[in-house]
Amino acid sequence: MPVPGAHAARTRACLAILAIALLGAWGFPRVAASSAAAHSIAPAPRVDVPHEPERVVMYLARRGWHIDVGFAARDLGPSLAFVARRFPQAKYLFFGFGDRHYLMSKRKGTSTLAGALFPGPGLILVTAIENSPPQAFGELHVLEFALAAQQAADAQDFVRRALSGGEGDLSPVAQGPYEGSLYYAAVARYSALHTCNTWAAEALDSAGLKVHTHLVLFAGQIWSQARKIDKQSVRREQSVRREQSVTRDKQAMTRTASQGVLAPGWTNFNRRAADCRSGTQPSRSSLAEPLPWFSAAEAGSSC
Repeated sequence: MPVPGAHAARTRACLAILAIALLGAWGFPRVAASSAAAHSIAPAPRVDVPHEPERVVMYLARRGWHIDVGFAARDLGPSLAFVARRFPQAKYLFFGFGDRHYLMSKRKGTSTLAGALFPGPGLILVTAIENSPPQAFGELHVLEFALAAQQAADAQDFVRRALSGGEGDLSPVAQGPYEGSLYYAAVARYSALHTCNTWAAEALDSAGLKVHTHLVLFAGQIWSQARKIDKQSVRREQSVRREQSVTRDKQAMTRTASQGVLAPGWTNFNRRAADCRSGTQPSRSSLAEPLPWFSAAEAGSSC
């Protein structure tokens, strides 16, 4: 014969669970039971993930005491397209500035090197590579900067303006020092106060990157600045990815709520209420987590 006290406790528990279930049915959206009800559900508000603008990579390559800047051949704009046409197999093109007298000299002794300290004509060396920049120069000697399309266009315009000869397609003045390279006449003059590394710093500056160019004479000076920018870019990219992930999560939660999908806890409440109404013992799955406002014993004997 059932104990009156235990029966009263079970009755109170069932009533409480039924009340929770009814509140869940009235206070939260439910999946539609018919097609007509389904049409009455408001569509989820659209939460757009911010669209990342198209980026163009600008490369910086350290070649001992010399710095080059480069782009993928497919990313070169119209102003430098004539250079790319000279290297149809090239995947990347790099540009560097140097002293004409020194670069064209067959004997690069001390006297020739000393002559480069005084202002003189410059050259732009174009190097074409068919593999990747890290493979060509070494992974530790290449940095990448993801630029907005306008930034990349500005940097390429800087390179184009550095080439002497006016508008239109230009012809090289000589073959370069190795296969896949050409020399073009430069507008700027080379000197001890305006070296290849000064020019590379100016190229980065033209792309809107925060570098100082005054008296940047050695590769280490521009390389240290570029590495700081690279680290900041990595952190900024990680932050953008986190924000995009949060936005996608919010969008998924909004869509789920608008479709009337209940959280797992409410599903368990309704299953327990159905068991109580039918007078049967609750299923084991509904007892996975006792209701927080009942003791474990009451939850186990709620029906």
